[in-house]
Amino acid sequence: TAFQVPDGVTGDEFEANWREWSGVGVMETEASPETGYAYSALYKRVSPFGDFRYVTRSEFFGLYDKHDAGMELVDKVRKNFGCGSAVARNITSYSSLYKVVIDVHQPE
Repeated sequence: TAFQVPDGVTGDEFEANWREWSGVGVMETEASPETGYAYSALYKRVSPFGDFRYVTRSEFFGLYDKHDAGMELVDKVRKNFGCGSAVARNITSYSSLYKVVIDVHQPE
């Protein structure tokens, strides 16, 4: 999830509340063991360029062939965000599901 955060919201405020505001807290409780939820992290923009001040990334090891289950979690995150304190502060978010597959081949 990427976040556009207005200047009126301090970094300290966002960083103290990111788990609740981003929906990660909901996802952590809603993710079934089959999804293989590993962890979530918050990344802060270090360049003065770009639209997004913060990005969250969540890693799963059990969603490789479970696209629908992954999108259900994305929908829960989106719904949680829409009814929270972040919206009241004019923070906008963009959530999606991306798959990265690492395929390691041993030399023959």
